[in-house]
Amino acid sequence: MKEMKLTQLDASKARKLLPEEIAELDNAVENHQTISELKVMHSNAGYYLGHTIDQEIDGQVFEMPWDRVTDYYKTKEKAEQALRFEQLHQQD
Repeated sequence: MKEMKLTQLDASKARKLLPEEIAELDNAVENHQTISELKVMHSNAGYYLGHTIDQEIDGQVFEMPWDRVTDYYKTKEKAEQALRFEQLHQQD
């Protein structure tokens, strides 16, 4: 999985964050955590696009949900299609 250091987030993502999320991000940077690239995620509500963050708990690292950047999709295939669309438009 391709990851990026939190310190390398681009400004377009940072502008979407709420003040309390910025504080969490600053804390994560200080703790050398990483946030994933945009990917398909799943919850009881359905599939969505978002990021995960590595969270250390009692010496073990767990991949935890970080954010949700889309509405929910009914199927994994629709979410994967949305991800491909997003990836194509990020390259422009």
